Amino acid sequence: MSRWLLVSLVFACGGGNREVSKIKYTHTSCADCEIAPPANTEQFAQPDEERTRPELVPPSPTQVAPEPTCNLVAEALVSLELGNYADPEERAPKIAVEERRCVAMKLSREDRQCVVESYDRTSVAYCVPKLFPKEPQPQPVGAARCDMVAKQMMTRLDAQLRQQRVPDQRVWERQLLAAIDACRADRWNEQMAQCAEYYVPMNAATCADVQPTGMWKRLEARLVKASTE
Repeated sequence: MSRWLLVSLVFACGGGNREVSKIKYTHTSCADCEIAPPANTEQFAQPDEERTRPELVPPSPTQVAPEPTCNLVAEALVSLELGNYADPEERAPKIAVEERRCVAMKLSREDRQCVVESYDRTSVAYCVPKLFPKEPQPQPVGAARCDMVAKQMMTRLDAQLRQQRVPDQRVWERQLLAAIDACRADRWNEQMAQCAEYYVPMNAATCADVQPTGMWKRLEARLVKASTE
């Protein structure tokens, strides 16, 4: 039966416990969030001594990213086909074709950004499946698995906030909610689900190596937006 979860984040401050905020979690549909996830061959490799945890760095206010136009989308798609160093004369007609296709598809800004930031066909197909319909897609986790991930992220954030003081914990709370929504909206695969359980939101950049690239890029954009609201 559907239900709503109301999560209270509580941590010690000044020698006493106090309730600092409440987060209303989005709709959940699992009857038992303790159910083990289905078997899946995808595994997230945790950082070790050689693979350290990167940091999530918000963009500089003075640094303006280029608008992800259909022309940039076309450039990215042609680079995947011909490589970055093909002759301009060879690239130009293909760019024109891809730009017209992008305009005709009426891609959202988010989808265009996802394509522009992708490094391979798999990631582009994740961003916009219609661009490469025959490209294999990662199997998205189901609603029950997303509920389990949400519960684990909330538990870990609560524990982390108890252990350390932060300038404004509301930032982490907003990022937590953004990540919870991302699981369903961005079609997380099992790799991302496993990584998020351990590291999102406080060490989210650890998940930057999760494939396809677009999946991480979308989560990163959500977290950065939540941190600046």
